[in-house]
Amino acid sequence: MIEFLIPGSGPIQIKHLLVDFNGTVGLDGKPIPGVKSRLTRLKKQVRIHLVSADTQGNLRRLSEVWGKSFQVTTIKPENEDIQKFHILENLGKHHTVMIGNGTNDSLALKAAVIGIGVIGREGTSMEALRNADIVVYDIKDALDFFFFPKRLIASLRK
Repeated sequence: MIEFLIPGSGPIQIKHLLVDFNGTVGLDGKPIPGVKSRLTRLKKQVRIHLVSADTQGNLRRLSEVWGKSFQVTTIKPENEDIQKFHILENLGKHHTVMIGNGTNDSLALKAAVIGIGVIGREGTSMEALRNADIVVYDIKDALDFFFFPKRLIASLRK
């Protein structure tokens, strides 16, 4: 668990990290370099959940390689926003950070204790931007918030 205090918002206890795969930690179906090492380091503190409708068709192979380290969930390619929201609710939205870039991530970004939007090379939807608490250009920057929480605190304090 990761704990920190955001002035004006109160204490936060993070137990889970829910991350969209395609467009967020992956580009064109392949993991972005530098992501796995950060997730591996982070899994010592929180449970990592990767989720995707597997648009690129590579998630099965990825789950075979990464599956022992992280929870990899493939959702149906319909009502993806609602499916991701339900996963968030089951994990406990008050203890889960959501990281994503698409319209299908927007409900979970808004409901999570902290929603982090990633613009990245694939871009991000306006709906995801509106529903995120904070936005970064690179997934590595989003993951580094957990190693350098003062960065996150500085952006979210009231």
